[in-house]
Amino acid sequence: MIGRKICGILAESSAENVPVAAKRVGPGGARDAERAIDFVALGVGINANLDPEDLAVPDREVATLRSELGRDVDLVELLGAVLRGLDAELGRIRDFGAVLDDWRALNCTLGRNVRVTRFGEAIEGRAADLTGEGGLLIERSSGRGLVEVFEGEVEHLRHGEGEG
Repeated sequence: MIGRKICGILAESSAENVPVAAKRVGPGGARDAERAIDFVALGVGINANLDPEDLAVPDREVATLRSELGRDVDLVELLGAVLRGLDAELGRIRDFGAVLDDWRALNCTLGRNVRVTRFGEAIEGRAADLTGEGGLLIERSSGRGLVEVFEGEVEHLRHGEGEG
């Protein structure tokens, strides 16, 4: 199943005092005070009891639980397993350093050229790191320094795309 998509997660949040434009970080860059999160909404989609060819996904290999396991799964049991896993991970959130280490180790974006689109603005560069606050640190292609982003649509760019 390596390289094939079997699920997706969309996360949305609202927090007090979060800037709507990219903020510079590094020498001379101010950091916001603690942010209070108003809410977080997660949408989780899992390709379960269907065949990969039933999914209209161009130019991407997809997988389903049925195609990988060779059988259908009980959707209520699947939901229970997802919720138990989420509950266990939420229990770790107070030790964000450990979560951040795991996030970095599993991240498929770091080191890649990306375009982040948010509020009608596109930021292109190399995904350099994750910050202690959970932001994505982007080293701009234009050479205009580092930008920390907390929201937006992240697109992986192919070699040579977005340069110039």
